[in-house]
Amino acid sequence: MVEYKDQTYRKLKEELMRAQGELQLKDQECGKLERVRDQMEQELEELTASLFEVCLSVYLSLWAWQRVSLNALLWNSQAHSVSISAK
Repeated sequence: MVEYKDQTYRKLKEELMRAQGELQLKDQECGKLERVRDQMEQELEELTASLFEVCLSVYLSLWAWQRVSLNALLWNSQAHSVSISAK
């Protein structure tokens, strides 16, 4: 009876040690995955900021070209109306 308890105890202890080893490996893998996730989040934030800056730059350039075009159109329109009224 005592021998059976000893065998059961050893078997349970081996299972416990194996489970603790597996837990430790899974914990290490979780740590690696957390670092990868953090790195990906950082890269995503940087790319989002970069994309926003590019979009803003394009918008401002287009806005400036629109203003220049509108001013040129108004100037040509005024010059044309002055030349018509001068005739």
